[in-house]
Amino acid sequence: MQENLQYVLAAIVESSDDAIVSKTLDGIITTWNKAAEQIFGYTAEEVIGKPISILIPVDRLNEEFTIIEKLKRGEKIDHYETIRRRKDGELINVSLTISLIKNGGQILGASKIARDITQTKQLEREMAKLAAIVESAPDPIITQTLDGVILSWNQGAEKLYGYSSKEVCGRHISMLFPDDYTSVVPKLLIPTARGESVNDFETFTISKSNRIFQVSLAAFPIKGKSGEILTSSLIVRDLTERKGIERERTKILKSEQ
Repeated sequence: MQENLQYVLAAIVESSDDAIVSKTLDGIITTWNKAAEQIFGYTAEEVIGKPISILIPVDRLNEEFTIIEKLKRGEKIDHYETIRRRKDGELINVSLTISLIKNGGQILGASKIARDITQTKQLEREMAKLAAIVESAPDPIITQTLDGVILSWNQGAEKLYGYSSKEVCGRHISMLFPDDYTSVVPKLLIPTARGESVNDFETFTISKSNRIFQVSLAAFPIKGKSGEILTSSLIVRDLTERKGIERERTKILKSEQ
């Protein structure tokens, strides 16, 4: 029974998508599964018996000592995010979960589960960069659910409409249109829910101070990795100045005739 259990546990470790590595308290690697080979680039033969420090950038070597001391004090190391070095020298972001290996009351070593989160961190950086671009854009950029509930509201929207993000997030997009123009809303939401974009849609909108002005709207769907439509985004361009210029030109032309 005990042998069968050990076989099952060994099979689970070997088939895991996460790197599972065990080491002595002196930092010498004692086991190394296939996922560790894929993530870090070393074979088991290359690393077993070697110090775990071969995976750690020089400026982070003190982390191992700190981690072991925390484990000895009974503290949990769960999803600790840091950076490790592959065999080819590439630095990767990893999330570590580490626990002590004990036999009765005796501490034999430590077991480490490492998950490569490099792509996740890259995506987070790209999303943060995109969010910064959206926030600083001069035009209002509004994100809403497919039903029209406002989710995000940038500085451009705040400047044009006079509402803060707190005042509008969670409310329906129809609040931005005069009563005579609320029929515009489904003309924006229905196409984007089907995955279509709406461009150069001219209509009238209303600010917090009840100023009604003409705008050009562009609405487009926001899709997930699998292509599913998650939300939609609305870009608003104030046409007040342009329309004013057009009216002045029309007046001049009429006066010259």
